[in-house]
Amino acid sequence: MNKSETTLSVLQEALQRLISGQPQRVSKTRRISVRAVEEEAGMGDGSAYYYSGFIKKIKNIQVKTKSVKPNSSLDQTLSSVRNKLKKEIQIKERYKLQLEEARLNLSMLATQHNEFMLEILQLKERINELLSDNTTDINSKSPS
Repeated sequence: MNKSETTLSVLQEALQRLISGQPQRVSKTRRISVRAVEEEAGMGDGSAYYYSGFIKKIKNIQVKTKSVKPNSSLDQTLSSVRNKLKKEIQIKERYKLQLEEARLNLSMLATQHNEFMLEILQLKERINELLSDNTTDINSKSPS
């Protein structure tokens, strides 16, 4: 095997590891690309471009994986994050409703408080009037 065949073999093995979802050097969630294959193979930028047939193979696999792989781990992660966001939005809305109810209750309590205070003041005035009427009646009845 000459150097060119060895390099192509290493690139093909790296591509197979990426397809099978068991890469050694790149992230499992990384999409298949020429650069990802080169990094998985431990080669530099542009190493794969010497093999035009291999580049076409990668491009074909990219097209297939885009249409066949809707449930990748990245999609699952996005789905779980979206679900968490929906739950948080629901919790936020529930707290907004509770806050509005609490504000209404506070407003009603303040209104009742003001009404009671007004009634207390009126009753105090009435008591003072009765006391003053009572003292004038006592003074008028007392023998002088």
